[in-house]
Amino acid sequence: MPDPNPDTQNAPASQDAATLRPGDKVEAYTVKRQIGSGGSSIVFKAVDELLGKEVAIKQFLFSRAEDDAGLREKIMTEARLHQKAAQTDTDRLVQVVDVVDSPHGLLLISEYINGPSLEQILAQNPLPMELKQALGIIAAAAQALDAIHGQGIVHLDLKPANILMPRTGGLKISDFGLATERTDHSQPTAGTFRYMAPELLKHEKVDGRADLYALGMMAYEMLAGRENFDQAFKLILRDQRNQAMRWVKWHTNPRAKAPPLTELVPAIPAQISALVERLMDKDPNRRVGTAKELLKAIKRHFAGKDITHTSEDTGPSESLPPQTTTPGDTAVLPTRSRALKFGIIAAVVVVLAGAAVGIYLFNQSRQAHRETVAQAREIMDQATAAYREGRLEEALQKYDQVTQNDAYRKAFGQHAKAGALLAQGRIDAAQGRYDEAIRAFTQASELGDQYRQKADLLIPETRQTQAFAQTVARIESYIDEHNFGEARKLLDEWRDLTATDEEQQTLRSLGAKLEDQLARWRVQELIREANALTGTGKRAEAIELLKTGPQKSEVTELLARLEARQTADQAVALADAALKQSDPEEAIKQYERAVQAMPDDQALRNKLTDLRSDWLTEEGLRMLAQGNTVGADQMLTEALGYRPDNQRAREALARIASSGRRDAFIEAGDAAAERREYATAETQYKNALELGVDDELTAKMTAVRIQILLEQSREALQDGRIDEANELVNQAQQLGSDNPDVAAVLREVGVRGEYIRHLTAGDAARARSSFGEAKRHYLRAKEAMDTPQVRARLDDTEFDHLLAQARDFIAAKEYASAKAQLQIAASIRATDEVKALFDQVNAAESGSGEANP
Repeated sequence: MPDPNPDTQNAPASQDAATLRPGDKVEAYTVKRQIGSGGSSIVFKAVDELLGKEVAIKQFLFSRAEDDAGLREKIMTEARLHQKAAQTDTDRLVQVVDVVDSPHGLLLISEYINGPSLEQILAQNPLPMELKQALGIIAAAAQALDAIHGQGIVHLDLKPANILMPRTGGLKISDFGLATERTDHSQPTAGTFRYMAPELLKHEKVDGRADLYALGMMAYEMLAGRENFDQAFKLILRDQRNQAMRWVKWHTNPRAKAPPLTELVPAIPAQISALVERLMDKDPNRRVGTAKELLKAIKRHFAGKDITHTSEDTGPSESLPPQTTTPGDTAVLPTRSRALKFGIIAAVVVVLAGAAVGIYLFNQSRQAHRETVAQAREIMDQATAAYREGRLEEALQKYDQVTQNDAYRKAFGQHAKAGALLAQGRIDAAQGRYDEAIRAFTQASELGDQYRQKADLLIPETRQTQAFAQTVARIESYIDEHNFGEARKLLDEWRDLTATDEEQQTLRSLGAKLEDQLARWRVQELIREANALTGTGKRAEAIELLKTGPQKSEVTELLARLEARQTADQAVALADAALKQSDPEEAIKQYERAVQAMPDDQALRNKLTDLRSDWLTEEGLRMLAQGNTVGADQMLTEALGYRPDNQRAREALARIASSGRRDAFIEAGDAAAERREYATAETQYKNALELGVDDELTAKMTAVRIQILLEQSREALQDGRIDEANELVNQAQQLGSDNPDVAAVLREVGVRGEYIRHLTAGDAARARSSFGEAKRHYLRAKEAMDTPQVRARLDDTEFDHLLAQARDFIAAKEYASAKAQLQIAASIRATDEVKALFDQVNAAESGSGEANP
């Protein structure tokens, strides 16, 4: 079972009861390993030996100084409430198996859930969760809450860490440590403030709606994604020291609201955004009332029905024409003489008969008209609702449906035309077609005063948005041109002109990009200067220059290359000196050192090969002169393995009568293959093949050829040449499809290809100062291959982002915010650069200087 409380990872260090350890046995349970810890408990995975089932053991930690009886009563209450609730929904609530009073203290035994918690899922994937998956989790949690609340129990500590996701599917709610029956209004003293309802924090009476508030916060986090969630609540989260207090203030402030989900993730349906907003309402009376009500709302969403139950109307067609009224009754005619009376009656009968027919036809026509108006009104209502909720394409379609129907147009043509223009204008504005948007709003305003009022609001807003967009484009252009001064000047001018939080956030992002690009430009200038020094033979000066530069990956990588080249050059110089002193063994040793420093330098490798071949030849000739033909044969054979065109070795071997020459080549090849010197082994086998062919030698030749191809494939992988690596391993597979090394490299090519793809995409995003995108790609690369390289990139990106934000805050004279960013940066890497920025801020705050970037 995942850690039940990841918010508090460190358990108390000293406890009176001995902490359980792997291998301990408590009754029928054998402890396997620790899987989590909290402030007052540790959770272990164990096995029920009687049933052969895995269980989770929660060991409660407390000292003798604490109220033993009171704590035990609390634990027993937790177990009682947990068992009581879990029995009602075994599918969605973690089941309590037993409570054991042991020498280790009270132990709560529950079923083991093999799978991650929702907290782990959100942490691993910072992107918005797919809508259907998120609604499924919300609905399953609501069903579990319905079961709990039906027993008169409130959980009070609902959070992602307590939502467990079994690998077999489904969902389970755990940890009833803070649960209480609704008859007990005592408040918890612990919990995760991030998800706690206002009434809980204000010590007011609580019921199931507190759990629904927590579920609303989780729904917001799932649908927004952890990255967007952290950005929405950045003012709370960046204050690590006072974060709990900031959450309390936010939850209990009725005016504080999270940005609508539709702002963070435009693809989210407006109804879902509104539903989550209701769940997060600070007033319990306006919140979704019960888990059943929440389930019904979700079902209505999937059925395509309205789920918000709101009555507000701010659409463009608020006032529609009234329905037609019925005419009054016909008055009675006065009577005169009898004859006249009959005549009049007869005339009246004829007139009435004709009138009846006319009235009937009139009523039929009027009824058809009423039905047409009703149909048109329904479409207009749908259009207005879609317009209000931001579903502008749908609204436009509905308005057009009215304007294109002659009967509908007679009733609502003006309204529909205006609505269509307003909707089209908003669509154009959202897609950056500002001139077209203003033209549409202007046309709508000409259709009447009620539309002019709306247009008068939309037109200046659109012009402001257009001006802001143009400014953003100019700032980005200045940054791209490295005209950082003009970019900063324009940025500072617009900080005081923007009115919306979204625009302010855009300027913040631009400011961070500006500072990061400026820092990157300075790094590139440093690298260019170091390369220029190297090009003029001043490598030592270049190395010293880079050592004084910022600790960036580009700088450290260039420094490592220059130092490696310096080491290689020093080794070559020593080797040349050894050769002058006729010490080939020392020369070989130094060239081996040079190759180790610069493994990709083929010229160094070739020189080392030549030296080895020449030295072995000289040794062979010396032994031959001494009459040691066996030793000479061995040395000369090995010399040919390093360089098959060594004529001196080949001629000397020809003078040695040896019937086992072919076997000697094979033995030398075998020895080289065992040392993993596959190229040398291949050469020796080729020498043997010149003296005779057999199946065994051919098989050995094929085996070393496969290893050579695999080595080349791995080298191509290291350099990022994925296609070449794939081609080489495919060639190896054709030579030996059943070779396990081939299968291993094939897998490595696939994994490495995914790794390189995301690493390259992350580097490209990082070069643009797109920090969020870069981190997402690096995290995916890390999932493929967890290497020091990608970990360094993640740290660099986070560190550089924090410094860029800090510099931007300093430029805006927001020193408290700058300090907050610098403190987090210092926790990642305490550098001279961070210290210098701290000094700038302190100097500015004390009034002794300006904190200029």
